[in-house]
Amino acid sequence: MQCLATWSSLLALFLGAAACSPATGNDPTVFDEANGGAADGWFSDPTSIVCPTFLDPEKVGRIEVERAEELSGLAASRQVPGVFWSHNDSDGSGRIFAFDRDGEALAEFKLEGAKGKDWEDVSLGPGPNPWQDYLYIGDIGDNDLERGKLKVYRLPEPHLAPPQEKPEEIGEFEVFRFEYEDDEAHDAEALAIDPITGTLYIATKSQRGDRDTQVFIAQGPFEDGETYTLRHFTDENELDALKGRATAADISENGGRWIMKFDDRVSFWFRRGVGARDWAFDLEPCEGPVPKGQIETVAWDPGGKGYFLVPEGDEPHLFFVGIEN
Repeated sequence: MQCLATWSSLLALFLGAAACSPATGNDPTVFDEANGGAADGWFSDPTSIVCPTFLDPEKVGRIEVERAEELSGLAASRQVPGVFWSHNDSDGSGRIFAFDRDGEALAEFKLEGAKGKDWEDVSLGPGPNPWQDYLYIGDIGDNDLERGKLKVYRLPEPHLAPPQEKPEEIGEFEVFRFEYEDDEAHDAEALAIDPITGTLYIATKSQRGDRDTQVFIAQGPFEDGETYTLRHFTDENELDALKGRATAADISENGGRWIMKFDDRVSFWFRRGVGARDWAFDLEPCEGPVPKGQIETVAWDPGGKGYFLVPEGDEPHLFFVGIEN
């Protein structure tokens, strides 16, 4: 008999109270299609998993957002379903865009005084107010491998208002600085925030002049203006599944599934427990398809039904890859 952990039993387990346990340590975790994950993304000590069957990428909208020309990073709102957040790659404008599933522009905001050098990814995560989602914007790109420190901006998910000719300015936001523990420069395009622990993850992009793809972590909470060390978590020498150019990442709303976009695929892993390092990276990841084009975005559907992607370019399509029922 297989016993899958629920939120309540997981909390009980980690608080030392009674929790469910499998009758055998060899029970495989069955993918729960109703939730889009194994027991809402969690499972107990599996040796294997059964991956979902993904549908082909589907065009669900065309993004008609003025000034959105090289989108890099995508976050699907959990507080306002059907709203997406994105930004340009390296235009230095400090703008973020909101659009709906059809691609229609909803709002544009400018972070006052923010001069992004190379914004690469955006993620939703926790912050000071436990009832509020926050946007984390990663100024983490470094094509020339020359940056000593990276920046990540954090702001409460903005309230939407009708689009205006000029973007609405946001003056209140936090800036965190990060440096790699190896004192080397790395190019990175993938950022993810753990909604359970507040941990920040950055995946570097394997390329000429840099080392293999690596994943670094920094544990929150984070304070405005402070500098934090990004510590090595894992790399492609330890995990064959990390080989390739990582261009985006996301963690599901319940914290149970990690997805990473590579040039030719997406890979995702389930989670074993509530710790920042409790990812089942020792198991082969599930893999899903991607549409053609240069794509530096990926975002889980908040309902767990699949994931979204947006290619770069003028008026690109919003793609959805669903899970077969």
